[in-house]
Amino acid sequence: MTTQIMFKIEDKLKKAAQKRAKKEGITLSDFYQSATKSFVEGRMNVGITMAPTTSMRGEDKSWQGESKKNLLKFYSSADAIYDSI
Repeated sequence: MTTQIMFKIEDKLKKAAQKRAKKEGITLSDFYQSATKSFVEGRMNVGITMAPTTSMRGEDKSWQGESKKNLLKFYSSADAIYDSI
């Protein structure tokens, strides 16, 4: 047995979600069902996360001045972090 869920969402956001779902080869309903199942099973959490930005990908070099002042350290691997401790 299935049930219908109704909720309000901004039209622009809904259309963008439908467009991406279509690009992925699924319906928006498929996405919501999958997301709900993942949430219930503990495979998806809700919270604030930070998506990679251009500065995190190294495209934005504005941080380099801070790095030269030794305020920031960058490591190439987890082993390198442990070695510095």
